[in-house]
Formats: sequence, C-alpha cells, structure tokens
Amino acid sequence: MAKNLKKRSVFENKSQKTQNLQFRLYFNKKYQSKDLHKWFESKVRIKKNFKILDVGCGTGKQSVYFKKKINNSGQLFSFDKSIKSIIQLKKKIGSRNSKIFSADMNEIEKINKKFFESEKFDLISSVYSIYYAKRPLKIIKFLLSKLNKNGKLLLLVPIRPNKITQIAEKFYKVPSKVTESLVIFKKIINYFAKQKYNIRTKYFRSKIRVTNVEDVIKFYKSTTFFKKRYEKKVSEFIKKKFKTKSFIFKKDSCLIILKNEN
Repeated sequence: MAKNLKKRSVFENKSQKTQNLQFRLYFNKKYQSKDLHKWFESKVRIKKNFKILDVGCGTGKQSVYFKKKINNSGQLFSFDKSIKSIIQLKKKIGSRNSKIFSADMNEIEKINKKFFESEKFDLISSVYSIYYAKRPLKIIKFLLSKLNKNGKLLLLVPIRPNKITQIAEKFYKVPSKVTESLVIFKKIINYFAKQKYNIRTKYFRSKIRVTNVEDVIKFYKSTTFFKKRYEKKVSEFIKKKFKTKSFIFKKDSCLIILKNEN
C-alpha cells in the first residue's frame, strides 16, 4: 500500500511540475496540426452570468478564457495542487469575480466546505487533470452534485494512440496510472451511461509533425513516465525513427459532457 502511494506521489509531482507542464504546452502549440484549446473553447457555451469551476486548472489556459467570457454577474473558481501554477494564474487574471487557490482535488469535499459550499455552478471544467485523482469517479459524482439544473460538467482526457507512451513501453513498463489515463474515458462513459446520466462525447483528432528531433526527446523527458535509466535507449530509438525531416504521431482526446437535468 505504501509503495503504491509512493508511486502515485511521484506520478503526481511529475505531472504538476510547472516546468514540465509549460514545455508540453509549448510543444503541442508549436507542432500540433490543430489547436486543442481552441477546439475545446468552440465546444463550450458560456453566458456572461455563469458561475464556473475549473478543476485542476494548471497555469490557467481555460481559466483565462472563462474569465474573459463572464461579466460582473458571473464568477470563476479555479484551483490546482501546484502552488507555482496558481501564482502564475493569479497574475494573469487578478481577483475580480474570481477565487484562485491551491488545493488537491482528492480532497474535494474539504475544498467545497472551505471555498464554495453555498455555491452551485453552471459549468464545471476539468481539462487533462481528472485522471490524476485517486478516485476519479467519486470526484466526478461529487462535481455533478454541484451543478445547477441544466449545468454541465466537461471532462477533457487523453486517449490512445499515444506514440511517446508506445515507444517507452518498448523498453520498460510505464506506470499503471499512465496507461489508465489513456482508457479512463471508457470507464467514465460506461459508468455514467449505466447511471442514466445525460452524456455526450466529442473527439479531437490531430497529428503532431515535429521538425526537431531534440524537441521530441525533450517532450519525452517532460512526461510523467520518463525514466532517467532508459533515457539513452529511448532517445536513440526516437532518433532512428526520425525519418527525413519530421517525426509524425497522432494525439487524440475525448471531451465528455455530463449534463445535470435534475
């Protein structure tokens, strides 16, 4: 049990390290054939008076967008475990109509009591973060209870194929939390479909065409499953696979939309 908790802690620390997160954002923005964030924004309908909760907000790509869409009647709550990310976000959007704070989503009930117990939300969003939770389904159920009638919970998660993960798997067993994150969308969809929730899915399909092999290696080193012990072997393999002037792989995501009709 203690060993599993230690592995989870290492996984979470790597995922939330601001330097790693910033490089992954830079990499995706530079090389991805489609902009995931713009695609996500195109799927979100926000009224100016919405109350919004951003779970696992990171440095705040979505929070910044949400803040721009609401007026003085609306309100934004955003939190992330990374204190550095929260400091950055506060500088970006300030405190008007917003509460930005550091907290661990695994303690969602405590967070609720401390920050928004009396609130109900029109929109709750979690982009590339819910799979870091110890018990994601439990957290999702709680978040659904915090929605206003006709409010929506948006969960954006990665799905297979994931080329960098597949390369790493040739040399060692990647953490189970990583492989689980690539199939968690099925678990969420199946569970809430059985619970008779109004659930919809939208899929983001894109390719990453990288023109600098060193950036591919840096991207691998920024992942949660990077292992220093295998860095040389993985790097050599990537360089061999780097055909002509580009390295191409798919990067897909699934947006799960859960609506509260009660």
